[in-house]
Amino acid sequence: MIPLFILLFFLFSLMWIYGGYFLFIALLSCILKKENNINLSYTPEVTIIIPTFNEERVIEERLKNLLAQDYPHDKLQFLVVDSGSTDKTGEIVNRFKSYGVELLTENERKGKGAAIRYALNFSRYGIIVVSDANSYFEPGCLKKILSNFSDLRVGGVTGRYTVREKLKGPGSQGSVFFREYENNLRRYESQVDSAVSLFGELFACRKELCIVDERNLTEDFDTSVYIRSKGYFLVYESGAEVYEYAPYSRQDLITQRKRVIIGTIQTIYKHKSMLFNPGYGLYGTIILPGHKLFPVLSPFFLFGFLVVAGVFFRTILGFCFFSFLGLFLLLALLNLINKKFPNLARIVFYIILVNFSCLLAWRDYFFGKYTVKWKKMESSRF
Repeated sequence: MIPLFILLFFLFSLMWIYGGYFLFIALLSCILKKENNINLSYTPEVTIIIPTFNEERVIEERLKNLLAQDYPHDKLQFLVVDSGSTDKTGEIVNRFKSYGVELLTENERKGKGAAIRYALNFSRYGIIVVSDANSYFEPGCLKKILSNFSDLRVGGVTGRYTVREKLKGPGSQGSVFFREYENNLRRYESQVDSAVSLFGELFACRKELCIVDERNLTEDFDTSVYIRSKGYFLVYESGAEVYEYAPYSRQDLITQRKRVIIGTIQTIYKHKSMLFNPGYGLYGTIILPGHKLFPVLSPFFLFGFLVVAGVFFRTILGFCFFSFLGLFLLLALLNLINKKFPNLARIVFYIILVNFSCLLAWRDYFFGKYTVKWKKMESSRF
């Protein structure tokens, strides 16, 4: 009887990760919706922070993109932090000095979190927006994001983060699908309580809540959890879009996912008292564990299911599961052989890569083989 309960627990966990949580939070959002008190004409003063390291390929287009935003220019402060670049990043940024862009220089690269903390010392305004050098805002993005701060209960806001394909690769199609999946999750979560976290590509929060842990690999997630722990809501604004180009290199995708998963583990452990805690509303009881805790445990649930099913059961259930797993692997293999195979195969292959990256992340986390000086995804920069 005990092996059966263990098997069912592993099966439920896998079903929860791959569709169950999505369906549950979508249904919940149809039943429970918190009220929004937003003044769409609200335009607060804001400091925009762009951390950089050797971004000469993209920084000029990024600054042009920011300056083209439909927002009162006298209410914007632009801070670009150059963290020890060895290319022409600083030189290019200085060309925009007459447009109000300020260059802050760190002699040593210490990571994104440290760059943000450094920039906060020079911030003049009460709202902070952090974004990446290779991210781009759609027109009107800032106005839609910042109007949400007219509601004093809102501590942080993010937008719709999408990826675009310039070149086809093993992870590009999966990345596009995954981002849409994440966008929908945050939309539903925001409707019932708070989005699980703000995207680092478009991270807006009140300055007094911008407490950044420079040792964390996902400082955006860590700061988001901190904001919610202080009783403020995290809002997903679907009308504001930020985009990047998808990495087409398999190694870049693995590097990205490893960094995100290690940072997720760091943050979950740091804020473990919030897990399943009703004191933090639906965010603590459902959203944080459902969206973040269970997925980083996915490889262990899968391995546990295979072991228990193989050792204790030889049933039709086990046969169906192994058949499904075999199909999963076959589709991934076909994608390796033929990159033009249908999109479903690419998505399946992406999921396998993510789980493989997750195992590598746990290994590196336990052995301390990680650094906040992340390796950039060069294949996402054009």
